[in-house]
Amino acid sequence: MIQKRGKQGAAERVFAALLCAVPFAILFVIHCYIQKDGLDDYYYGSFTTGGIGYYFHMLAENYTNRNGRTFVHALCALMLTHNLWPFRVFNVLVLFGFSFFGGKLAGDGRRPLLFCAAALSLLMLTGIAVLREAVFWASGSFNYLFPTTLVIVFFFCLRNLPETGARRFLILPLGLIAGASTEISGVLAIAAALYTLKKPYKLRFATLITSAVGFLTLLLSPGMRGKYAQSSAASAGIFERMHINLSLFSQEALTLDGLPFLLSLTLIAAALWLLFRGGKRLRPLSAVFFALAVLSVLTYFDVLNRTYQINGTALLACAALALFAVLQYLRGERIIPFSLLCALLSLGVCLVSTVCSARMLFPAAAFFAVTALRSFAICEFPRKIALCAAVLLVAAASIILVSFTGIYSNIAATRDQPAAAQLSVAAYDGDALVTDEIIFQNGTYYIGIRALGNYLGGEVAWVSQYAARITYNGHEYYFRQFAKNALIDINGGYSRSLHSPIVFGYTSYISVEDAQEIFNIDIYIK
Repeated sequence: MIQKRGKQGAAERVFAALLCAVPFAILFVIHCYIQKDGLDDYYYGSFTTGGIGYYFHMLAENYTNRNGRTFVHALCALMLTHNLWPFRVFNVLVLFGFSFFGGKLAGDGRRPLLFCAAALSLLMLTGIAVLREAVFWASGSFNYLFPTTLVIVFFFCLRNLPETGARRFLILPLGLIAGASTEISGVLAIAAALYTLKKPYKLRFATLITSAVGFLTLLLSPGMRGKYAQSSAASAGIFERMHINLSLFSQEALTLDGLPFLLSLTLIAAALWLLFRGGKRLRPLSAVFFALAVLSVLTYFDVLNRTYQINGTALLACAALALFAVLQYLRGERIIPFSLLCALLSLGVCLVSTVCSARMLFPAAAFFAVTALRSFAICEFPRKIALCAAVLLVAAASIILVSFTGIYSNIAATRDQPAAAQLSVAAYDGDALVTDEIIFQNGTYYIGIRALGNYLGGEVAWVSQYAARITYNGHEYYFRQFAKNALIDINGGYSRSLHSPIVFGYTSYISVEDAQEIFNIDIYIK
């Protein structure tokens, strides 16, 4: 019997290793096609073109005039060399680090390879826009994937901090780096240090101090203050910005490019625990979580597209998960409350941010993935069910990753060809000239958002670094770069699907067809 169990355990480990290898192999293929993309990649890549003195000079100038994320940008600049191969290898290793340590936390050290594969697969269920900007874009990865992984490693080390030995002091620089990396990771690093503040108090308190110091070097940097002061969104009051960001980020999170499936899986995992492990008193609560999971998916299918429906679904889901975190903490569970705390804090930073971008949802997505996996783990389903669930997750993630392989291979094949063409034609509304700046791509004509707003006589403004607003005829129309949904009015408005918005020459465009339908005008090209 013992020998049979040993053979079963060995076979399971081999199977788990194969499950882990499949998505990572596809990931490596994707990274082979990644190229520099966007102004940031070329800017930080230039740091290493003039020798060591020029490298440090540019880092100092960036800290003083641009923003305070010195550590991640110093590392990013070094990785954007040798045709991006240092970044490609490093990024795959960071993804493995997230998957390994996230899986270790979720599985409490059991079946590490199986949980590693499941953690990576859950992460890949995040929306395509979030993954593209926060994982597969070099500058985005160093600002989101890498800092989030640092926080997870930091928390793992705090939980397993030895009471003696010199190695325990390595936690101090780790806390400093996590705190100084980005605004979100700084908040989460301080939260991790506070959450694990217990004996031995001296070292853990010192870790809290180093994390806070790292965060302050970022937050109080001259570049960060200058960046905030120059932002057009900074002129809005904090409550006005939170009000706008709630709608923008709720819409971003609950569309296909955001987090609807990952959020739904997290809610379903919580519901399953309440149903099977919560006891008679908590079992009826599982119906609420199942209902919220359905609501989050319905927003993706545009069944729920009113602003109050989207915002309400997002707020109710967050409130339900916060309640689940409290229930788990009271029962002695520590991983789920911390993961949900980090997810909700990440979303809280998004609410006060002067930037609205899909990649900012990545930290929340990562911690939702850990939460979902941990919730499934503590349900203690039979081994065969757990293995089948892992296979389904890996299969779904592999399909998504294969689609990314096609996307990036096509980009690499057409890298030297213009993505869009600026034509010597103009857009007219009847006999009135709308604009002569027209973009043509893949058989579709596009018109600039600012030019359109100016023609309509509306007020055009940037409400964040990546979101434009046209105020016209008593309504507010919000357009986010790359987002396939427009938000019409914050209060009592609705979300509307767009065909395929693009950014060309750092100008945002929507299709002429969308412009006609949204603003009820008849545009023709000649």
